Amino acid sequence: MKLAEKHPGDLLGCIGVNGMYDFLAMYEKDVANSKLWNPVYFGVTPDENPDIYREYSPMYFADRITVPTLLFVYRDSPNMPPHYGQEMYDALTANGTPCELIELTRLDNDLSKEAIAQTEEWLTALSQKKHGMELSAE
Repeated sequence: MKLAEKHPGDLLGCIGVNGMYDFLAMYEKDVANSKLWNPVYFGVTPDENPDIYREYSPMYFADRITVPTLLFVYRDSPNMPPHYGQEMYDALTANGTPCELIELTRLDNDLSKEAIAQTEEWLTALSQKKHGMELSAE
């Protein structure tokens, strides 16, 4: 999603899969063992440098994401509660960003065949709209 903020003209769309949209909130609630891995990933805790957590948290730059966005959340994910995806969806649509939120039954961290098919449909429709032509689904 950082690319969608920085280079919107270069992207057709953006896809978030069970994403980490607010690293500060996740750290505070220790979602998905955030207190363990976030300081390793960022090199500091939020107390030491909250700005770096905001810089990479899409919730803090959702107003600058303008490309169509597809978000997947897993209903039964033990690592990432689906409300984070809903909050991101709400932030994007509040700013007028075309966005779709799809809730899936959790299988594992990989996309299911259903999700892959929905992604293909979404991308095909997006491409058709951008290029003004029918594309074959083959």
